[in-house]
Amino acid sequence: NEKPELVWNGTRALLPKNKVKLLLNLILVANAAIPRGGKLVVTLENLDAEPRFALSASGPMLRVPPKFLELHSGHKPEEPIDAHSVQPYYTL
Repeated sequence: NEKPELVWNGTRALLPKNKVKLLLNLILVANAAIPRGGKLVVTLENLDAEPRFALSASGPMLRVPPKFLELHSGHKPEEPIDAHSVQPYYTL
């Protein structure tokens, strides 16, 4: 099975739109980092007062896309944003 397993720890809640978008984008980036299956764990905490979430990804072929590392370091990409780097670009 090459599909990642999603483990969701937390209750259903209404959150601000910007936090939901950030969470969704982080899930997509984490999912792309485990292309050969694995486990993606999302934990939601303190949803009523000050919402927090944590993500972890683990798997046999865990990889961080090179463009993500370049964007995360704060350097301007040498090449234009393409289909493989658009998600990390807008997430960061």
